[in-house]
Order: sequence, then C-alpha cells, then structure tokens
Amino acid sequence: MRNAGAVVHLPDGRAFTFPVEGRSLRYPLMTAVDQSGDVALRFRRPGGPRYEYVLGSQVVIEPGRAVTTELLCVLAVSTAFLATYFLGGPG
Repeated sequence: MRNAGAVVHLPDGRAFTFPVEGRSLRYPLMTAVDQSGDVALRFRRPGGPRYEYVLGSQVVIEPGRAVTTELLCVLAVSTAFLATYFLGGPG
C-alpha cells in the first residue's frame, strides 16, 4: 500500500493520511485514515470502460463514524487526491 502523498490537518491537531491500493486509475481504492489508524472514508473510482475518462470518485463514510463538519471538509478537500495520485499531479 502506498500513500497519496497528502495529509489533511485539522485545526484541533488531528490529521488524515491517504493510503492507496491498486496500480492504476482503473480500479484504485484510497482510504482516509486518522492519526489513530482508524479508517474514516473510502474512495473508489467507478469501474468499467464507460468511466475511463471520469476523474470523480465515489466516497463512503465508514459505518459507525460520526458525520461531522470536519469530516465533510476532509472529504471535500481530498476527493481529487485519488485521480491526481495516478496522474502525477499535486496531492
């Protein structure tokens, strides 16, 4: 598993990292992991040939995780990380 090279820091000192599984943009999976090692979010690209040029991600909030304003901000900021990781852009 590799890291997307980005970290999101919250004002209260918490931080999220973004490990990536998969070797190409075709079927990748990225998670948002907090400083405790708990998964908060899971990101994936829609699969199949008709989505080949779509850079959007589907995001799931981990079951049992409280949906907070901070978590939604992490989601909003990090949605592009998965595509940019494979395209070589900034994370």
